[in-house]
Amino acid sequence: MVRRYFQVKEYLVNFDDTPLIVNILNAKENDDLQKLNVHLETFNSIKKALQGPIDCLTVRILFDEIISLYLCMSQYISIESNIVYSKDFESGIVKIMSGYEDNLSDVEVGATLQLLKISINNSYRLYQFRFRCINNPKKKNTFCPSTRIVDLLY
Repeated sequence: MVRRYFQVKEYLVNFDDTPLIVNILNAKENDDLQKLNVHLETFNSIKKALQGPIDCLTVRILFDEIISLYLCMSQYISIESNIVYSKDFESGIVKIMSGYEDNLSDVEVGATLQLLKISINNSYRLYQFRFRCINNPKKKNTFCPSTRIVDLLY
């Protein structure tokens, strides 16, 4: 709505209709609205980034940047905010994704332990599947993962 106002504003002064001219903003209101528009565009670009393919670490970086620009947002999107279901899980995931898994506290390890179990189980299942493919190479309709992919997993 604000962006649309600035698009049509230059055409509004051409009308001699007095009810319409009365509603045009003065210079101070116009400046305030332009400043508001800058903030809205910032939030809009961040909103679009969050709707794309993004990982937890990038989300945390974006949220920290928003907090540095708008301190009042810290109560809503900081690590300590009330909307986070498991603060230890979120901080643990961010540390793991940024490569600092050695710095995990015991509580963060406990919160992210379920992910570790899932990862180990999936690797073990892939190993079992590959072992079956190698032992039964003549069996039809069996997809064998390539050695290159499996080696990257181990």
